Amino acid sequence: MSKPKRPSKSKKKTNTVQSMRALKGGIIFILGLLLVLGVILWSSLFRDYPVEGQKQLLAINEGDTYSRFIDRLAEDDHVNFPIVLKLYQWVMIHDSMKKGVYEVRQGMSVRQVMEMIANAENAQMNRILVIEGTTFKQLIEALKKDDLVSKEVVHLPYDQMLKALNIPYAHPEGLFAPNTYFFAKGETDRKILTDLYQRQMKALDDAWNNRAADLPYKNKYEALIMASIIEKETNVDAELRQVSGVFVRRLKLGMRLQTDPTVIYGMGDRYQGNITRQDLR
Repeated sequence: MSKPKRPSKSKKKTNTVQSMRALKGGIIFILGLLLVLGVILWSSLFRDYPVEGQKQLLAINEGDTYSRFIDRLAEDDHVNFPIVLKLYQWVMIHDSMKKGVYEVRQGMSVRQVMEMIANAENAQMNRILVIEGTTFKQLIEALKKDDLVSKEVVHLPYDQMLKALNIPYAHPEGLFAPNTYFFAKGETDRKILTDLYQRQMKALDDAWNNRAADLPYKNKYEALIMASIIEKETNVDAELRQVSGVFVRRLKLGMRLQTDPTVIYGMGDRYQGNITRQDLR
């Protein structure tokens, strides 16, 4: 039998060279990949958060999420790879965003801002948003849930709460001005409610002093109630004057207003979306 031929030295050398080239190619590929990943990480995590001037305030609302926060940054071209930020938040930041107003200083990275807003202790101020149509019950419940508000009166029964706030009216609806407010972190619910009430009274005084002479209201509180009813009846600006005229004529004639908002208000928590014949009695 013939013996198997051994590989020649030249062939072994060729295989070795090819292996070395493959190894070098793999190393270069890995280094290139790491470089690309490094650029992506830097442009996402360590890129400066956009700040106008030396510092600016960042307001985080109740219910805001990191996902929406990151998406907004991406939409404004402040980050290039939002998925990296979302992965970082999922792995490294285990708390949710905390409501409050935070101070962002020039030079802070996106990563630093994300970590800052996960801790309410970092908040500089609290933002209270009271939108048109917010009921007194909704306002009180929002203050109860707000961790940045010191609680003094919101857990009292409504009549005792109004007395503690020096409010002389029996029904609190419409007494607190809708707007966006900024208060110091830890401000008391008493101070917040008093401020909102005083602002509404100032606006109501101005409106009452400039009212038409023939309106059938005895005082500014009656005018406030009617304004609330009209706004509940329609939210179309062009219809407000027409609805107001109908209600004023009915009052002058001693007629009932016959409007859903008055029935709904009287029903209180019993209102579940429908008004029955029994409710109209």
